[in-house]
Amino acid sequence: MGCSDLFHCVSRRISEAFGRYGNVVARYPAAFIIVPVLVCAALTSGFFLFRDSENNIEALYSPMNSRSRSDREKVKALFPDGSGDFYNPLNLNDHPLGGIVIFRSKNGSNILNSESLQEIKDFVKVRPLFNAQDFVEQRHWDGPI
Repeated sequence: MGCSDLFHCVSRRISEAFGRYGNVVARYPAAFIIVPVLVCAALTSGFFLFRDSENNIEALYSPMNSRSRSDREKVKALFPDGSGDFYNPLNLNDHPLGGIVIFRSKNGSNILNSESLQEIKDFVKVRPLFNAQDFVEQRHWDGPI
């Protein structure tokens, strides 16, 4: 019996507390809408001040003076980016973020026929211009995808 009385006592107090809270919300509904919106706006305003957005995985997750970082610098010194006109992203020692479009022939024949090449040209014309900014190395790209 004692446990049952304790349960009903606690249940009644919690029920009364939520009842009083409901009455306050019912009397002042605008305050319970405006105040959370203002608090949310104030807390999200900090994102506008957040400028340092590092996305280099090596810089984020490897120690500053680690062997992997020094080895990366040695590889960059020994094998500089010589892609020039013959750009191949798989030959780079730093793989940039981006996408690759691969074209295949519809009927399994040679992709270098005039019909396939015309479709590729049409695809390039339809795609919006691609532009990107690398804020770390201060580079900018403009061109079609």
